[in-house]
Amino acid sequence: MLQVKLHCTLPVKTGQLENIKQLVKHSSSTYVPNGEGLFPIHIAVNEQNVKAIDALINLGVDVNAQAPENYKTALHLAYEAQNYALIIDLLA
Repeated sequence: MLQVKLHCTLPVKTGQLENIKQLVKHSSSTYVPNGEGLFPIHIAVNEQNVKAIDALINLGVDVNAQAPENYKTALHLAYEAQNYALIIDLLA
């Protein structure tokens, strides 16, 4: 299996949907936090990238994944950013 850390790639930040789909399909790294303890869904929320968030959700990524260091979920990060559109998207 191809071992690629999805959160370390540009597609999550830029919303390159086809690349995100391929990386999720061929990698289990969506459940491995990066060096900062963030999962791909956290990074997409931090980037406020709705396309990447939607793609990750549609591909079955756990939106309730908690960062190991602070136990924050993507919803926590969206709330801290006061981005209510992202909050609604994550709750939908």
